[in-house]
Amino acid sequence: MESSSPPSVVTTTTDHSDAKELTKGVTAIMEYITPDRARRDLEAAKGKNYRQISDHWVEKLADDFINGRHELTYKPIEYDKDGILHDGQHRLMAVIQSGMTLPFFVVYGSEPTTCEGNVKKRCAADHLAHAGAKNKNETAATIQLLILWMDGNMKNLGSDTASTSEVMAAYELFPEIETYVEEARKVRFRGMKGCSATSIALAGFVSCTQTNTATFNQLTKFVDEIKHGTGEVGSATRWLHDGYLSGKYHGQKVRTAVVIKAWNAFRKGKKLARLTYSLDEKFPEIE
Repeated sequence: MESSSPPSVVTTTTDHSDAKELTKGVTAIMEYITPDRARRDLEAAKGKNYRQISDHWVEKLADDFINGRHELTYKPIEYDKDGILHDGQHRLMAVIQSGMTLPFFVVYGSEPTTCEGNVKKRCAADHLAHAGAKNKNETAATIQLLILWMDGNMKNLGSDTASTSEVMAAYELFPEIETYVEEARKVRFRGMKGCSATSIALAGFVSCTQTNTATFNQLTKFVDEIKHGTGEVGSATRWLHDGYLSGKYHGQKVRTAVVIKAWNAFRKGKKLARLTYSLDEKFPEIE
């Protein structure tokens, strides 16, 4: 018979000796979660301020688990300093429904409340700096974009923001993203207005490491042509260079969209009649 005692850190499947500290008091580890553990953890967290449960989402996750579509991703199951679950209830309910024991990225010691708006971004940046990241602000912003891309949610850019724990977990999985941020930062030049180095870093990182449709040398050339305006007339890089000089692109969503359009065209060697994006237009994919 299952114990009725509330779950805590000691109910996990490991002794946490391999856990890695993300920031002070917050550790992360990959663990296998059983239906019994999921049931205990959910029971102990009853009465907490969860988002409303979506039965449809639980059923979809359970179906994914049963049919081998579970992936170990950046998004963690999160517990507070007392070992009480505060993020991941849909996934744990799906574990119970599917009857599957599955691996998850688990974070202990995180807080259930996060900063809002710009403050949230600063929190993530500060944690990244503590973990040794260079260019903390741009790295945090690029990871925010990466999380949206991985969730297939780029259309909500500007309204959806990942938690600090999600940013730190993604950084743990993809530390090489800093190399792309560092390269993208080289794009800046005197008189530039509204440049989105983080969008350039995102496009390069995704194409070079996730979809394997580009090389880092291509990103270097892309950045160099934008900075110096050496692309041919009508080329994607010339459009971006001139657009940045004139301050043509306003708002994060527009700036990110035009970078993605330019990056796609640049890699195909395609010239453009114009480089624009309107908010009622479908958000471009990173090809």
